[in-house]
Amino acid sequence: MTTHTKRKIDLWWVHFGIIFFLMFLLHFLIKPSGVLSQEGVNVLCIFAGFIYGWGFFGLLIPSIMSIIALGFTGLYTVSEIAVQGFGNDIVIFVLLLFIFIGLMQELGITQNFAVWLLTRKLLQGRPWLFSAMMCFVAYIICAVTNNFVAMFMVWGMWFSIFKTYDFKPYTPYVNLMMLGTIIGVTLGAFILPFKTLLALIGAFMAMAPDVGPINYLAYMTAVIPLTLLFFVEYFLICKFIFKPDISRLQNIDVSKLVKKQKMDFRHYLVLGVFALIIVALLIPSFLPETNSLKILLNNLGYSGIGFLALLIPLVIRYKGEPVLNLGKIANKYIAWDALFMIVIIMLLSPILSNEQTGIGGFIAQTCAPIFGGHSALVFMIIFCAIVVVLTNFFNNMIIGFLFMNIIVAFYEPLGIDPWTMCSLLFVAMHLAILTPSSSGQVGMVFAMSDWVDGKWLYKATFLTFFAWIVTYLLIGIGWIRLIFGLFS
Repeated sequence: MTTHTKRKIDLWWVHFGIIFFLMFLLHFLIKPSGVLSQEGVNVLCIFAGFIYGWGFFGLLIPSIMSIIALGFTGLYTVSEIAVQGFGNDIVIFVLLLFIFIGLMQELGITQNFAVWLLTRKLLQGRPWLFSAMMCFVAYIICAVTNNFVAMFMVWGMWFSIFKTYDFKPYTPYVNLMMLGTIIGVTLGAFILPFKTLLALIGAFMAMAPDVGPINYLAYMTAVIPLTLLFFVEYFLICKFIFKPDISRLQNIDVSKLVKKQKMDFRHYLVLGVFALIIVALLIPSFLPETNSLKILLNNLGYSGIGFLALLIPLVIRYKGEPVLNLGKIANKYIAWDALFMIVIIMLLSPILSNEQTGIGGFIAQTCAPIFGGHSALVFMIIFCAIVVVLTNFFNNMIIGFLFMNIIVAFYEPLGIDPWTMCSLLFVAMHLAILTPSSSGQVGMVFAMSDWVDGKWLYKATFLTFFAWIVTYLLIGIGWIRLIFGLFS
């Protein structure tokens, strides 16, 4: 008797082949038509290739392939593309920010802050308030570091609590708090616009050079209260709809579960420098154009501020050693895949709006049946509703980048403030909680099959998604328009 074993197809090479075809070969089969030039066809094929690649292949290789392919569009050479991409002010700032945030993680500053929050007397005897604060820690830590640092730190604390206070896997409270951590991470990820959103902000400025810089203070004033409202909604759903028994947490003592490190000079120095970064980025939002401090900060730019932030812990020494060991921190904490993604976003942005390509006119014509012929408010509602739905099934950076092109095409005809519209987009593209494909962190919580009941979890994600989209369309759009109107 013989047996036949089927050879598994290596999907890695299948996906690579599709990306290669889209980026390097497809444009030979498509002829330009209407407003779209041959250069525009070339660029759109590359665009299709990296969107497919980001969805099925990861970030790094498709981004590098895009950089090479852009050099053969007829617009630039590969060397010109490389200089424009890696020499970009925002790309350099993000690279330096990776290092600085890595230093904060290495020193344990984020964990110390988490312990400080969780040991407040206000939380004693209030188990629901304590539960919310645990997930709020994820919100704060994600805001200043990244999604996975916040997620794993808070999950680690939850596992200690579950075991110590005898919460069994798959029970409603365990399901809700594991998801609640992801809620905190999801909402905290975009409250500081000069982190991951900086790539999209820079991209939009490249697409529409006349819009000027975003008002960071207006953005944070609008977005932070809105995310806190979404956060509260989730815990109201937990408490009043699912109603898990959490009476055993009545007298919880977090200090016995998580140890706080002793703070020294290095911790206070790095915290002070991080505060200076935030202040330096916010100050230009409310100073007049002629103010000397604003002129100085504008001359420094993002990269200048980043270099100064790194220089301070490099120069200042603690016990005979510099506070920042650059080689060690850079080797451990730079996310190269994310950096290359930002590079390609910054490269493609001005190309998509280049009149030589005709892509802007092509997008306006294609989207006119959906978005055209409406008032500004109706346009915003339709736009945000589509983004919120799509971001729950596709990569949010892809959605954000795609829909910024629609903003460029429609904001002037409708008389909409472009940064108000971009802020609406930034919030909408992060309300991703419905399915495991919504984001990496949502996929992770569904994958925790030794603790979480995935089927049960859909009840919580659906109710949360429904509450968020209704709140956003009825309250959020008007709130963001109001705040940006006050700052204009």
